[in-house]
Amino acid sequence: RKYDIQPIVTLFHFSTPAWFWEKENGLRGWERDDALEHFEIFVRAVVDAFGEEVIVWTTLNEPMVYVFNGYMEGIFPPLEQRDIIAAAPVVERLLEAHVIAYKIIHEAARKKSSKVLVGIAKHTRAFEPLRNWAALDRLSAATIDQAFIWDFLDAIETGTLKMTNTDVERKIPELEGTQDYVGINYYGRDYIESSIFDLTKPKIHFYDPNLPNEIRNDLDWALYPHGFYQVLSTAHQRYGKPIYVLENGLADGDEDDQQRQQFLVTHIREIWNAINHAGADIRGYMHWSLIDNFEWAEGFTARFGLVKTH
Repeated sequence: RKYDIQPIVTLFHFSTPAWFWEKENGLRGWERDDALEHFEIFVRAVVDAFGEEVIVWTTLNEPMVYVFNGYMEGIFPPLEQRDIIAAAPVVERLLEAHVIAYKIIHEAARKKSSKVLVGIAKHTRAFEPLRNWAALDRLSAATIDQAFIWDFLDAIETGTLKMTNTDVERKIPELEGTQDYVGINYYGRDYIESSIFDLTKPKIHFYDPNLPNEIRNDLDWALYPHGFYQVLSTAHQRYGKPIYVLENGLADGDEDDQQRQQFLVTHIREIWNAINHAGADIRGYMHWSLIDNFEWAEGFTARFGLVKTH
């Protein structure tokens, strides 16, 4: 505040206390009967401590990344491998947690006659067919795009969780419209390769294996600035809400930072395009990250920082 920097607070960015994973009536983590009660206590404590200083709040960071990596791929805690239907209760719980946080933050703001904006941070990518000539690749790419990016945001907008290519359809009490802004995280492009032998499990490539010279970061994620424009303009068209870019950056350990400089320029240009050509109401841009940091499954190997710290 002293330097006129506006803080944005994220309440859940994957970290939880160890005791949260102890079984309670046979359930652990977000599926415990008391999980939402504990989350409410935590949110009230944070809002009481920092509510006077914060206008923009993010309730959940990348919920589908958390569900996919933790409950389907098994590379984040709790290291489980379920199918999407078996993971649906966790998605539902995260939406319920969002509702709780949204209500607490707005309730506190009303008491002080102040204004706040509350949303989530949604991990997005440009999902594209590996083979444009393959109709199944195109269909699979569109399906993954909807399931991974838009299902969760649609649920907040409509109040009903509908999970693509499943029978899951659940009404979440008081969820509808609890999105004051759309939070977008964007890093690049994935290529989708379908298989006629198992249509339910298309292969996801972080880069095109047929393009060895494709520009990609140290995690082998293909860079694709125009996909950023596509995501931003689609979010604007679907929801008509203010947009905050909450993460956008590059894993790059080179000392000269030339690739990072190019990344920043090309991606900020796409924000300009989204504002001026698509009419998107983009209120802010947060680079990921100021410093090199712990990147979950990648540990300290992925250097996303503007400032080198190790």
